[in-house]
Amino acid sequence: MKKALFVIDVQPKTLIGKLSKEIVKKISTYISTVPYDAYVVAEYYAPESSLMFKETDWSISREEA
Repeated sequence: MKKALFVIDVQPKTLIGKLSKEIVKKISTYISTVPYDAYVVAEYYAPESSLMFKETDWSISREEA
């Protein structure tokens, strides 16, 4: 059996405040205690020309992502 770790929808504002320390601690624990075969990282950015920005008025640069 192969194991992969997916951490989904972690945004910069998610990692602010008291809850962020618990989230990071749990993710770190998963990474250090389980021998995964793959770690999947996906970065998403929404430039102002994107449909995401046009629909939600939300944008993030590639650097912020």
